[in-house]
Amino acid sequence: MKYKIAVVATHPVQYQAPLWRAIAASPDFDVKVYFASRHGLDEAMDPGFGKAFAWDIPLLGGYDHEFLPSVRIPILPGPIANLYPKGLADR
Repeated sequence: MKYKIAVVATHPVQYQAPLWRAIAASPDFDVKVYFASRHGLDEAMDPGFGKAFAWDIPLLGGYDHEFLPSVRIPILPGPIANLYPKGLADR
């Protein structure tokens, strides 16, 4: 029996991608990561870094993932941490 794991994340993160790949490679787990943003994949201005950037390493290979439309949760700090993917209940 495979255990199903759903991961909810604001955006692909360079130090999390190896973890998702490792879990996906296990015969015991079926993992899917749901992202609320493509932040870091496409070059854009990042307020935290103060300049435009995009990661130069692969962040999406080796595991199942999906980008969902997002809504902002105003009580959380932004600009990325306050994103929440819509449509999770449908998945």
